[in-house]
Amino acid sequence: MKTLSQAYAAFADLMSDDLFLSTPCLSYEAVCARIGVSPTDLNEILFNEMGLSGPEILNSFQKLLIL
Repeated sequence: MKTLSQAYAAFADLMSDDLFLSTPCLSYEAVCARIGVSPTDLNEILFNEMGLSGPEILNSFQKLLIL
């Protein structure tokens, strides 16, 4: 299992991967499973750092692909 700081960095890397973000039916839980971190734990650090939940961040990045 990764540390939360490693998971945070891995999440950021995945959010910059357009091919990964365009995966049909991609969920926040699937992202966390790929990273190897609990969705609750990652969500806590994301909210503390960015003021948004993990699913909100994922949805925002996916919407940017559509534009």
